[in-house]
Amino acid sequence: YEIDTSSYIEGTKIQWRVRTMGVTKEYGEWSTQRTIDVYAPPTLELRVTNQNGDVIETLNSFPFYVYALAGPKTQMPTGYYLEVISNDIYEAVDNIGNTKTVKAGDAVYSKYFDTSDALLVEMSAGNIDLENGINYTVRVTVSMNSGLRTGASVDFDVSWVDEQYAPN
Repeated sequence: YEIDTSSYIEGTKIQWRVRTMGVTKEYGEWSTQRTIDVYAPPTLELRVTNQNGDVIETLNSFPFYVYALAGPKTQMPTGYYLEVISNDIYEAVDNIGNTKTVKAGDAVYSKYFDTSDALLVEMSAGNIDLENGINYTVRVTVSMNSGLRTGASVDFDVSWVDEQYAPN
């Protein structure tokens, strides 16, 4: 049996029980009472900013910050999952000098944050390796104490000058 909960306000409790009738054509005892809580859909505000707090569409320098605020206030976040995903294919060199291929859709950074506060993560060369001229997506998924979850994503381009050093 489906119930359209769109007409109910958040915090409404729908309680129900069932009785069954067997071959004897007499109803049995009522079942245990069950409760359904009606929650508002969760929301997630996501911003990617530079060190001055300005929203960025093109990353020119490190650090940058990922800020996520979950709502509504009647629900609490139980954790955030942050991913930075490449939207292009490219080759990169890892920390020990090996060449690796990063395909479109590969996560170049992913981490779970177990917090009920707003998410604020500083991203720098120490925790993420981004390639010049590549487009990336920051995707955050939040799970709420109501059992619901939602997500948001923001795209940005990387455009900085790669310094090439040669020993003298």
